[in-house]
Amino acid sequence: MKMKEAKEEYISKKEGHTYWQWTLALLVTMTVFTYGLDLGWISPMARILQSEQSPAGEPLSDVTLSWIASVLCLAAVFSVYLFSYLADRFGSKASVMAIIVPQAISWILRLCFASGTWLIISRSFTGIAAAGCFNALVLYIKEISQDSIRGTLVSMIILMQNIGVFVMYIMGAYLDYYTIVYIVACIPVVTGILLFKAPQSPAFLVKQGKTEEAIATLAFLRGLDKDHKIVISEVAMMKNENDNYKSEPNMSLISIMKNPIWRRGIIITIFIFAAQSFNGAFALMTYASPILTSTGVKLSVSAETLTLSIPPVLIFGSTVNMICAERIGRRTINMLMLSISACSMLGIAASMLIKHFDGTVPSWLPIMSMIVSVWAYAGGVSALPFIVMAEMFSFQIRAKVMGLIVTLAWFMAFLPIVGYMPLSNAIGLHTTFFIFAGINMFGVFFTAIFLPETRGKNVEQIEKALAIRIGLEKVDKNPT
Repeated sequence: MKMKEAKEEYISKKEGHTYWQWTLALLVTMTVFTYGLDLGWISPMARILQSEQSPAGEPLSDVTLSWIASVLCLAAVFSVYLFSYLADRFGSKASVMAIIVPQAISWILRLCFASGTWLIISRSFTGIAAAGCFNALVLYIKEISQDSIRGTLVSMIILMQNIGVFVMYIMGAYLDYYTIVYIVACIPVVTGILLFKAPQSPAFLVKQGKTEEAIATLAFLRGLDKDHKIVISEVAMMKNENDNYKSEPNMSLISIMKNPIWRRGIIITIFIFAAQSFNGAFALMTYASPILTSTGVKLSVSAETLTLSIPPVLIFGSTVNMICAERIGRRTINMLMLSISACSMLGIAASMLIKHFDGTVPSWLPIMSMIVSVWAYAGGVSALPFIVMAEMFSFQIRAKVMGLIVTLAWFMAFLPIVGYMPLSNAIGLHTTFFIFAGINMFGVFFTAIFLPETRGKNVEQIEKALAIRIGLEKVDKNPT
């Protein structure tokens, strides 16, 4: 009997396919690919915008360029809830499609107006779109993907972003300002046309009471018949979850926070994002050349060549993360990558400290530390919080909770950008990187103690794990 059940389970796993899940994930992540292009746009364009041949008609000042670079994060902070509202009210597909509008406006403005003021405005629209890229995309991919590939598909968001950065660096080396803008402006338009044919998520269809349509959509995504037991079981689970929350259709963040299980999940996710934001990799990528110079290492390549080497490392790290996402537990990946990042930051800090006392630093140490740190960031530190966030919460509260968490994440990402230079000038570069190492180690211990394993588990199983950790015997769905 047991052999027969095992055989049936094996046959069930071999049925169906994931082609459409991969295709849709690739299609929606074209929006984050466009964001990656914009993220990498500043580096090759800074030289052009500050030259006598600037499309603005005059060289842009350092202050103006700084605002063009940093306004993205500020705009994102105030835009997250727009996409959360759209996802909650009209579904995650509508929220994804809404990303395309500000992206298209951003590049059209750059095409029509090239002054400093208009470039700041255009990058503000990029920030609005970026808020959706790490909110709506995570939500949609989570809701269309099955448990076995969920982490891999969510990891694709970071990979596509990094590919976008790399492509822009290459285009910036060979193409002029207007040619680049013309090319990139077409991408959101084409993506939007293709997205019209994308299905709404089954979870939202269940929420709307369209059970038959949800069954048809889920069967299409899984490559199974409508009456297959896997399809019927998943939709039944969604319907049961939806029925459990019908008594609270308009739950506010306050009522959500009253539930001890949800509150614990939110706090854990925020701390995981904090470790990501303050781990130091972004500051390292932004100021790579001056940081290496401060270690006393004599560079044999130009700053431009060094900068160009960072995106391939990011892409390699993202690829490794995608491959390992469903083979290694979330906790293991996060602890491993944060540990590697901590060691790398210690290597950089030690190099600076040795240089401070007129010692000799091995030339390979700071360079290797920088490369390994960037790789670890792309290999798990940057993607893992989004994967955990997508898996942690039920679809009834997911949009609201993700809105809160992603807003805080954007604000935390903004702080290192504005605070790195003042902090380094006040306490010294080496001390700053020792602090980064300490934050990474804090992330390691926090993950080990508080983060439950979410790989391959549904929301109910994750909530049970959270309930056990806070001493509750069962999951209480009533937030009051």
